[in-house]
Amino acid sequence: MESTVLIKAHKMTGVRFELGGIEGRNTKNMSVTEVLKEVASARPAGILNSVFYRNLLKIDSNLPLIYAGLVYMYYRKEERVHSLEHLIVQLTDENIMGFYESWIYEDKLKRLLVETAYGMSAEKDWDGGYAQIVKSIVLDKDGQYYRFLGSEKEAFGHFLIENCEVTGIEDNNRENLGNVYEQAGKYYINLALRIVF
Repeated sequence: MESTVLIKAHKMTGVRFELGGIEGRNTKNMSVTEVLKEVASARPAGILNSVFYRNLLKIDSNLPLIYAGLVYMYYRKEERVHSLEHLIVQLTDENIMGFYESWIYEDKLKRLLVETAYGMSAEKDWDGGYAQIVKSIVLDKDGQYYRFLGSEKEAFGHFLIENCEVTGIEDNNRENLGNVYEQAGKYYINLALRIVF
């Protein structure tokens, strides 16, 4: 079965991180995970694409930082493929945003996945999903078909969280993702995720 890509790992969905404590270090031959282990800090410094950033804000004002946290959480680990559900549990446990309620991370990321499945993209401004009424969506997973009505966003979101996998940038990426670079005396790295069903 061919995977359905909800979010592509490219500059359109990338996050820029400012790295602290790497002055003078050679990171050229290091993997992203090794770089993140070596640095003193890695803080989100923005979503690379302003259209994707605005679309995230339309869903929820905290979503750009939560999405950046998900990206960071993925690259801190050595594994190449992660269950989205597992990453969200880790994100919730570490609670990088300091939320009082533990359900917030899953809820916001669930909304991102549902809106992406219903047509939101990083390439064009999203209207909030109201211009097009989605009557139903049918998904094929391992030869089984699942149908969700447009009004069943909550159930659809749970299904996506439980069934999506996350991978990172390819080793041969052409968009300079995953490489440390210097700008105005500060060091940065751009990272992106691929979320598939």
